Amino acid sequence: MLAKLGLMVFKEEFYVRLNPTKRIHYRQAEEKYQDYFGELDVFKSILQRDLSPEADKILSRMFMEIIGQEESTAQNFYLNLDQIAEMSAGGMHFGGHSHTHPWLDFVSPEIQSNEIHASMLSLQTVEPGPWAFAYPYGGLSHTLPPILRSHQFSAAFTTKSRTHHTDPFLIGRLDGEEVALQESDFSLAGGAG
Repeated sequence: MLAKLGLMVFKEEFYVRLNPTKRIHYRQAEEKYQDYFGELDVFKSILQRDLSPEADKILSRMFMEIIGQEESTAQNFYLNLDQIAEMSAGGMHFGGHSHTHPWLDFVSPEIQSNEIHASMLSLQTVEPGPWAFAYPYGGLSHTLPPILRSHQFSAAFTTKSRTHHTDPFLIGRLDGEEVALQESDFSLAGGAG
């Protein structure tokens, strides 16, 4: 929708559908935080964290009006069960990432557990555990590792760039584009590779 409408129109379409009191509050907050963060980053945080329950409903309606059915659109972008089975048979391993993709550090331990449980149930249809987990948006809290362990997850990835870790539930991720660029720079500088 963002690509189709552009950021300004998308934001206006969203805000016009939001409760008027919240609209005023979040527009004021958005203006303040744009001094510190980019415009798109602030708006995404508002949608994903602060207004998530309301935003999901509004965005679903907007998606239907602007793009079409979510389910049929998703079929063009997500793996189906046959594709997942083929990849698994070829040696690909799958991991968890929650069920509805919330900021797990911003929801209750009960919701954290429900999200992780649903992720586990999905993974059990693909391959046996244990699995790895990637925190949505990098949102993690001290309550998550025990919940992950109790649902057959043995490791989890943050959004921090790291090559070493001391805790299996705080493993850093490497951005593939950054790594490719660094390898390219190394090769151009005459290094092996």
